[in-house]
Amino acid sequence: LSERKISKSTARMFELYTHNGSLCFPYLYEDKIVNVKYRTLDKQFRQEKNALKTLYNIDNLKKYWEDTKKLSIIFVEGEIDVLSLYECGFTNVVSLPDGAPKEAKFNMEDKRFSAFQQSEWIFDAEEVIIATDSDVAGQALSLELIHRFGRDICKIVHFPKYQDKPPEPIKQIKDANECLVQFGKEKLIECILNAEEFPI
Repeated sequence: LSERKISKSTARMFELYTHNGSLCFPYLYEDKIVNVKYRTLDKQFRQEKNALKTLYNIDNLKKYWEDTKKLSIIFVEGEIDVLSLYECGFTNVVSLPDGAPKEAKFNMEDKRFSAFQQSEWIFDAEEVIIATDSDVAGQALSLELIHRFGRDICKIVHFPKYQDKPPEPIKQIKDANECLVQFGKEKLIECILNAEEFPI
């Protein structure tokens, strides 16, 4: 976590722990743990069997809405990205439990999005900021979210590019955490605040 620029205070806030060599991400819903996602060092994932599907950090999003009276949602792709934006002061950030689809199919019955069923109030959102990964799967997830929430309230985050050492090729930052690691908090905050409205 320290290599990912995630602080101990953030780890404690999200009640992270380790078990049998895995980093464990408890999913809280109405202040109760309803699921746990396990991640090994070599990026193998699993979840509790028959767990209730919810968005990661959904309780903090609801509290943000209650406190600010504005329902603005930031969608990322994975728990580490949620923690990364929390490090930057964003508490209204969520992630789906099952990752991104390989391609956008716009199937409203897709079980990958069943977590929405527990929190249908999110569709009252005034603003949806999409900060999914910059790869093909991330772009597919972005299109799926735009399809569900509507282009008129969606904004897209563009992560920067960088070059380690010339003449090495220019690389595209993949996600929120890589942006935090490579450029720091200020740049990640800038990316979120400068999200572009989706062209109508």
